[in-house]
Amino acid sequence: MRDTVYVLDLEGVDSEPLDDQYDSVILEELRAQMANAGFIDVTPDTATADVHVWLSVGAVQTEVWYYWYDWGYWGGWCCYYPPYVGVGSFEKGSVIWQLVDVRGASEQNPPEAVWLAGINGAVQSSAATNANAIRAGIGQAFQQSPYIQAAPSGQ
Repeated sequence: MRDTVYVLDLEGVDSEPLDDQYDSVILEELRAQMANAGFIDVTPDTATADVHVWLSVGAVQTEVWYYWYDWGYWGGWCCYYPPYVGVGSFEKGSVIWQLVDVRGASEQNPPEAVWLAGINGAVQSSAATNANAIRAGIGQAFQQSPYIQAAPSGQ
């Protein structure tokens, strides 16, 4: 995991970064929860072990709306289905993180996301309240995802 909270910057959308005063709260809580799940934080200084997963985190200060469009095709000789448009949003002050399995990843075999979680709209009031909401939200995401556990050594 990098020591950076990225801006959830979608193409064609003006995103404002979350106030960086919350970066340390977000990163510290994610590190603590990952350690509680049995993961070992590997930094460039301690990278003697093979890295199995990568955790990246992003946040946005402003509300962001996005959409996607798909014509749809099931493959084979038939079965196009009607096009659809999907719409979504991140509320003001949202924090989203993704756990990616990087074992065996390459340009031809991109890494696979194994978990995506987030806090929608955690940062909306005072700094102390926001920090507590961030910690509680990250803790709740791990509590609701008990399968996020490090594999036993050697696997």
